Amino acid sequence: MTKIKLPASVESERLILGSVLESDDLLGALTQQLTEDDFYHESHRIIFRALKSLGKTKDTIDVHIITEKLKADGQLEKIGGDEYIRELFQLSMHFHLYDDYVETVKENSVLRKLISFGQILMKECYNPKESISQFIDQKQIEFLSLTNVGFGKCGLTVQEVLDGEANDANIPIIDRFTEMQEYFKKNGKVKTDPSLIPSCYPDLDKIIEGFGNGQLILIAGNTGMGKTTFALNIIYNLAVTHNLPVGLFSLEMTSEEILFKLISKDSSVPLKQITSGMVDADEYTKVYGSIKSLEKKSLIIDETSSMTISTLRMRARRMKEMHGIKMIVIDYLQLLSGSTRSENRNVEVGQISRGLKTLAKELRIPIIALAQLSRKAKDKENKRPLLSDLRESGSLEQDADKVLFVHRPEYFDAHDKPGQAEIMVSKNRQGETGFCKLVFMGHLSSFVNYSNIEEDIKNDDNPYFPNIKEREIHSI
Repeated sequence: MTKIKLPASVESERLILGSVLESDDLLGALTQQLTEDDFYHESHRIIFRALKSLGKTKDTIDVHIITEKLKADGQLEKIGGDEYIRELFQLSMHFHLYDDYVETVKENSVLRKLISFGQILMKECYNPKESISQFIDQKQIEFLSLTNVGFGKCGLTVQEVLDGEANDANIPIIDRFTEMQEYFKKNGKVKTDPSLIPSCYPDLDKIIEGFGNGQLILIAGNTGMGKTTFALNIIYNLAVTHNLPVGLFSLEMTSEEILFKLISKDSSVPLKQITSGMVDADEYTKVYGSIKSLEKKSLIIDETSSMTISTLRMRARRMKEMHGIKMIVIDYLQLLSGSTRSENRNVEVGQISRGLKTLAKELRIPIIALAQLSRKAKDKENKRPLLSDLRESGSLEQDADKVLFVHRPEYFDAHDKPGQAEIMVSKNRQGETGFCKLVFMGHLSSFVNYSNIEEDIKNDDNPYFPNIKEREIHSI
């Protein structure tokens, strides 16, 4: 009798593995789309298992790294040696069809499982161990579970979304709506969605309400506007004041420089005095207290200066797994490079912005990315930034859920609203746009809510600008 071959596409399996070797950014998606058993060829199951293991410990994966891993595991000769790995890598030119290959491998995997299921079913039909109705019912369940394993759940029904299956807390929408309505009726104000993470600047949160899970938020501005300081203030508000674990990828500043800024803000001792050691006894006590306070906070800093989007995604996943971070901040986006180099920087930035948006949805946390404006933005007569001023703006504007610009008029004219900063909300996918005022204190690496300063000045109790009188409020 001629042996019938089981359904399989060994070539598709080869092309998938070659694509991952070329662009390791695909590994995270692959481990969610396929399992080891979905691969028909034993060598491919071994390679997939090794790639999955490396994904948990390595930032990048290439031909050399996977070869050494297989050699260490005693599996290299079983898969055909290092020549076979190089052969797979040469197939990577087809990685743009990766999704098609995955679908083909999934389909064949399900067919093989159905054949196995049918063979077992035939044998059991000769001698069922329960009533015919129970037997059929059980086999229907097993059959449906096979197809679900093969293809996964294809979206949510409206009923499932209404039942709360789309949110982390699994709270039905009607319950959330009722709770918010009752709160408004009782308190006369809107209750903040508990799933949103606030910036902790009340005037800003009135506009944006907070940062939502799965959102990509851009903080943009010209050089010297204080983008990094503003982002660090948000980190301070969350990690220090509210003890929320936050991850920071700093591609420009060192971790020590970042901590000096946070110490300056926390202690209200000027940054220059801290870095030079020019402090008196009282200031020393404040700085020492801030250092002891900050060491207990959950801020995880990755200061790698050169990183691809695929490396950042892998590190972010590990950071989330190890530290349970609730938000990621990236300083700054244009210092990242794409997983595959392109002569067109706009294409590469598009790859980066889409990668960050996908990562935010995958990890179900907000991601804040700092972004530079194009050089032409400084040459405009009206210096207030626009969405079109974003460098390589097309994809950034499209992928971002919120775009916040940091603008300080005094940067261009020392007499124009000195000390005042504007946070311009120029895009807010699910809310209003607008702007709020903050007070910028560069010497303390700090942004303060403008309304707080205004109240302090009226009460003659302003710790930030002790020489400012009420009549000078409008110049801030």
